[in-house]
Amino acid sequence: MSEEIARPDLISAKLRQALALQVMEDNPLTDDEVAMFKMFEAKRWSDERCRAYIMEQLSGASDTPLAAE
Repeated sequence: MSEEIARPDLISAKLRQALALQVMEDNPLTDDEVAMFKMFEAKRWSDERCRAYIMEQLSGASDTPLAAE
């Protein structure tokens, strides 16, 4: 993930800024999350479509027990 921030040619300025903010908040994105956002950009999905995709992924994850339980 730090490579994406260090190499601006790998991602858009918008995504690079979001990654940097996540790092500053001590909540860096995982490689899978970075890949997901890159996919959103590559497919040029609307914000609504991105949210729907994330909610769809979360609804499938609810079938698995949480680590905190």
